[in-house]
Amino acid sequence: MRYQRSFGYLFASPDWAVNLLAGSACVLLPLVGWALLVGYLLDVIDALRQQPEEPYPGFDIDKIGHYLTRGAVPMLVQLGALLIPVMLLGITVLTVALSGGASAGPSPTVKLFASAMSILIPVVAVLTTLAAAPVTLFLAFGDDGAGGLGAFVSQFFRHVLHETLLTQVFVVATGLGLASFGALLCFIGAPPAVALVAFAQYQLLGQLHELYSQRRNSPVAESAPAAVAAPAGKA
Repeated sequence: MRYQRSFGYLFASPDWAVNLLAGSACVLLPLVGWALLVGYLLDVIDALRQQPEEPYPGFDIDKIGHYLTRGAVPMLVQLGALLIPVMLLGITVLTVALSGGASAGPSPTVKLFASAMSILIPVVAVLTTLAAAPVTLFLAFGDDGAGGLGAFVSQFFRHVLHETLLTQVFVVATGLGLASFGALLCFIGAPPAVALVAFAQYQLLGQLHELYSQRRNSPVAESAPAAVAAPAGKA
């Protein structure tokens, strides 16, 4: 896995600014925009799998219908994965806001609760996105002959569970950092930050799928994990 390549991959195209702008615009559109972005990113992964030496495709406004159709169901899966951590975040914010008086502030118990939730929420986000990763790949590319969704998820985790877990930790940690930094810029930087993280996340999903395919088709590859995923990490 080449984690550092995931964020740099966006800038490998001469049209990276247009692609980032299109991704930022998609982030601002509830549901429909996210489906468009996911559909486009799945096309990027597809191009990465089929022609790793070629530049990834730019966002094509004439393919909006295609992006929307392809990205709708995977977007719902990703949204469902984020539902639990978002609900926990909302409960935490409401608990802190409604506790104590205006001058007294939150009680020690509430502060302890908020501290615990600040650790729990990222952990839950990692676990839920971990579960969503193979489902997203299954919906995008099929089961590779595994025999259905359940069999694909089982085989996927058997071959690349460790790498998938590290990937989700990396995405959640960097995503929170970039989104927070973007929000500090009067929220102007938030949409590009989220789009960049989404691009990195799906590029890593492409690497994971390539790694899974190599290990599944070649048992020898399991003993040499460092030798794989190089084609998927190339710009």
